[in-house]
Amino acid sequence: LEFRRVLFRSLSICVMHPSDANLSMLLSRIPQGAQIVSCRIEQADEFDEHFELIADTPNIVSLVYRYKSYQEDFDFSAIRNKMDEMASGEWCLHIDSDEYIGNRPEDVIDELHALNEVGAVAGWISIAGIMYRDSNADAIRERYAVHSCRLIKRNSGINWEGIVHEIPTTHGKELPFVDTDIFLLHDGYKIEDEDFQKKAERNGTLLIREYTRKPTKRCWNYIIKTFTNLKLKE
Repeated sequence: LEFRRVLFRSLSICVMHPSDANLSMLLSRIPQGAQIVSCRIEQADEFDEHFELIADTPNIVSLVYRYKSYQEDFDFSAIRNKMDEMASGEWCLHIDSDEYIGNRPEDVIDELHALNEVGAVAGWISIAGIMYRDSNADAIRERYAVHSCRLIKRNSGINWEGIVHEIPTTHGKELPFVDTDIFLLHDGYKIEDEDFQKKAERNGTLLIREYTRKPTKRCWNYIIKTFTNLKLKE
């Protein structure tokens, strides 16, 4: 029991998801005793507040995020920041609903201990997957692996920034971000072409809002990439 409490204090798993998401694989791979902070995303024409707290227990925090439209008020960073605020673990690991941990659960905890030993406040992880969309059964499908900063130490002066393709920001302070061996497996491209197109259109809409709000080279590069892919699908 004491061991479970130590793990619980170490880690909160933060996951945003649509109402129809299947989280069984994600949940089966998290370290024992880790807190789960989930946020269900719902479109709604009318609501009083964006966030509603559904459950708040030592092991599980459940939120709902309501938004009117992608053109008007949707914000990925707002969701991540709220989950960090509601978490109680020393570290918050953000996992999307179409991802799951590829490491052994105990190895994830070892990585947290290593980060604490060097005074880190954030950790880089790897995300890998397969492009499932080639209909040729004999084709060798494209693989991909990227780095992403998804591991944040709570109350360290870091929060999330950006309506879409959000990133942690230190507000100009030099804080130690350290590489880790944690990796997530991503199966989000295991979808039909129509759903892939919808996701790209959503991101395009959010990127335009983000660039209008805060024009950066990073956002502009994402706009070019997103709309190039959309044009190629026409």
